[in-house]
Amino acid sequence: MLGLVSQNKELFLFDRHIPMAGGIETWLAQVEHAMQATNRKLMKSAVEKFVSEPIEEWALDYPQQISISVLLLILSHEITEILNSNTYESEGAAQSNKQSDASIAEQNKSMD
Repeated sequence: MLGLVSQNKELFLFDRHIPMAGGIETWLAQVEHAMQATNRKLMKSAVEKFVSEPIEEWALDYPQQISISVLLLILSHEITEILNSNTYESEGAAQSNKQSDASIAEQNKSMD
């Protein structure tokens, strides 16, 4: 067995040939392992090539499952980066505000 065809007529080729021999449980386990190994390799490749290829080409180079998963992975990473940077900026602004408030309070005391 070389791969699978989805209901959407998308071809998913394994990275290695799976012999159709032995019991069905053994054969299905081999298919599952081949799918996982192929997905792992394709995901790694898709992440690495994302920044270097136009998205129109990149999306067509991989099965839909891989393209969508990698896009969500990258989007999640970018959102996390934005939220983390805003959190640090907010914490820094809050600290700065506290220091300003303390400085104003000191100035007010010295004027009294």
